[in-house]
Amino acid sequence: KTEEDEEVIQIERIKPELLEGIKLRNGAILKIDRIIAKDLVNVELAPLDKNDPFVIVKLGEKGNDYKTDTKDNAGNYADWENVNLEIETYKDQLTTEKLNVKVYDENVTAKKLIGETDLILDALLLKIGQQQELPMTIIRDKKGKNICSLFIHICIYPFTHYSI
Repeated sequence: KTEEDEEVIQIERIKPELLEGIKLRNGAILKIDRIIAKDLVNVELAPLDKNDPFVIVKLGEKGNDYKTDTKDNAGNYADWENVNLEIETYKDQLTTEKLNVKVYDENVTAKKLIGETDLILDALLLKIGQQQELPMTIIRDKKGKNICSLFIHICIYPFTHYSI
């Protein structure tokens, strides 16, 4: 076990034989519908200022960044309801790569990374088409300190190509 494994909520991947019958010939859409950050540690420098958080998710090391909007003056609680982040993916990627989740604080001059974690998502393949709330995710800063609890509502849909 490496230190990196400690950051992942689903510690081990699902046994490959459980996923053998699952076919996503045309790929899939990983859809994140809602993200909730609770008990977010305040990282603002001024005592009366509140966090202005936003989240960036990325599937795999070479994936694209998908960003939520910024919740101005949210403080220690932010709810991105109907966030509707859609990521094109495929079965092999879901069984080998992780979803990186980073929480930032938006400021006038720059964005500040508050903390991050990586999630293993292959268990979602057992419930294709079913909306799920991932188990509570702990976001940690660079020193390993817990900075918030994150709740993610997510679903995998088979990709169907259609034209208008």
